[in-house]
Amino acid sequence: MRDTLKTFLISLVVSTTVLFGLGPAMLQLQNSAPATWGLVSTVPTSMQRVSSKQNGIEATEITAPNIVGMKISEAQERWRGHGITVIEDGQRIDATVRPGVILERNPSGGALLKQKEIRVIVATTPVTTPVPNVVTMKLDAARELLVKADFQVPPAISEASELPSGNVIRQDPNPGTQATAGTPIKLVVSQQTLEIPKLIGKRKKAAQEALEKLGFKVGTVTRREHDEWSSGRVMGQDPKPGENHPVGTAINLVLVAPDY
Repeated sequence: MRDTLKTFLISLVVSTTVLFGLGPAMLQLQNSAPATWGLVSTVPTSMQRVSSKQNGIEATEITAPNIVGMKISEAQERWRGHGITVIEDGQRIDATVRPGVILERNPSGGALLKQKEIRVIVATTPVTTPVPNVVTMKLDAARELLVKADFQVPPAISEASELPSGNVIRQDPNPGTQATAGTPIKLVVSQQTLEIPKLIGKRKKAAQEALEKLGFKVGTVTRREHDEWSSGRVMGQDPKPGENHPVGTAINLVLVAPDY
């Protein structure tokens, strides 16, 4: 019994000694925990204030708020109270949003602000100019004028017309329309039409001269026998006499075959 009591008292003394010996060491270990174990508190629009202790001194860092989509004036007013300056660093044409809306920011949202400023790119409206009137102008002159005005000119479309060939008879967009630089201006130019003369009965040379005088040309030439007409005369033509066709159309001829 006396030995048991003696053993109990020795164990109690050892436990008490260990407890008082390790207590200060555990407290010191807790105080020397890494500075990254700071307290993070959330503020509006994803801005955060990160508090931490470094070498026993408390430091506060601010993360950049996400301000893309806001008007720059609104962003400047909203974050001025937090000590953050929003600076316009450039503009970019964007017709999908209102002018002055923030399109890009640097640094990006959530990044730590080394300086209390955010530089942004804001939207601006496209610059427009009136489309020149090129109707009745020759195609080359019309194209030159439009290109000088910073418009694009795709290949023109031809359309049968009584106006001289190569003149602009229509344009899209219409003259005076406000358009941005680079807008394609579609042109329709005239392809003058004339009546096909009667060539039947003429010699080939005379028929060719009559066509070229009007701006037509000889197309395919075939030969057939004829009981009455002499060799080389026109006995058929396509298109037929009296039809209206664009200048430059090729007229196919059928000539009387030579006698052998």
